[in-house]
Amino acid sequence: MNTPQPLVISLLALLGACGRRPSQPPPAAPLVQSVTVPVDAPAVVDAPALDDHPPPAPDAPSPDAPSPEGSDAALLRGLADGSVGLAAHLDPAHGVVFVTYLEASPSGRAPVRRSSRRLCGAAAARDAALRARLREAVAQAAEGDGLTCGDDECVVPGMEYQPAYRLRLGRAPDGTRVLLGAMQMSEAALGEEWLERVRVYVDQAMAAARARPCPR
Repeated sequence: MNTPQPLVISLLALLGACGRRPSQPPPAAPLVQSVTVPVDAPAVVDAPALDDHPPPAPDAPSPDAPSPEGSDAALLRGLADGSVGLAAHLDPAHGVVFVTYLEASPSGRAPVRRSSRRLCGAAAARDAALRARLREAVAQAAEGDGLTCGDDECVVPGMEYQPAYRLRLGRAPDGTRVLLGAMQMSEAALGEEWLERVRVYVDQAMAAARARPCPR
């Protein structure tokens, strides 16, 4: 029996396909998942507003507060070493009062010594004992606790049997700082009764100078 040619062709095509492996679809691409990673960003902080006002100035010291190295101390150092003229810093009306009040020596050979005198004008400026007292006070201050000034008086403390120095200051009518008193006295390790006697003696000497002006 003769098979029609178109049928033969179809059968041959089917037989060829039976010997082949079915074609595989291409592999699927992997799924890519989008991941968002947080990134640290600097925080924006409002800067504090600048203060238009300057910081407050420190409180000025009280005029009566002790000041070891104030202008009065500098003046006395200048008077002692001669770099400042003494004549320009003496009260022309009342001069300067020179007081000594010292306790007896430890051996008892030297008794209590006390004296006062008032120096005026050119005589005061030339007085060797006054200049020596200023030098002694400044030298003792350098070796010890310094020169402390306040309330119109500079003080150099002393130890037992070492005198203290008290230097009184004031102002002349024209405003110039002037030396009113140069006192050398025993104070350390002494009782209140002794100290009161010394204070009374000094006050009396200063009052006498104020009551009787220097001759012109």
